[in-house]
Amino acid sequence: MSQLINGSSARELAVTGGATAYVLAAVKAPSNHRVPLKKWGIYFNGTSATNEPVEVRLIRFTSDGALSDVTSGQAKQVDDDCAQSIRSTFFEGPIDSSTLGTLTTLKRVRVHPQFGYEVSDANEIIGGGDRMGVEVLAANSVNAEVWMQWQE
Repeated sequence: MSQLINGSSARELAVTGGATAYVLAAVKAPSNHRVPLKKWGIYFNGTSATNEPVEVRLIRFTSDGALSDVTSGQAKQVDDDCAQSIRSTFFEGPIDSSTLGTLTTLKRVRVHPQFGYEVSDANEIIGGGDRMGVEVLAANSVNAEVWMQWQE
């Protein structure tokens, strides 16, 4: 039986404004197991109504790059009745996207930095050993919280 796993940033993550894109959260699937991403979302706490929208992208990437420089986040089971252990890894950023190899954009939206964005029916597949993450590019500095939910 499948179980749902929820990886969630436990803290607000600072996004530095400028020309550098950052991955704020990512999931790496076990090497022998495909993992469907079911839902994801991002919320900002900007204070200026005049700041430019933040570009938010759901991406696949080919290299662990700077993932080794960040601590794995706490993935938790949504259904506590499932006794199976979690094999996927959840990472919290910010991680400089230029270190993550080839990036493929699956979805791109622009979100005002005082709001958020949620996808409740993502249904994207993370292949065995592959990685998927939420990347942001912000003109102005802002804090964000990202969450991802996948099935294992």
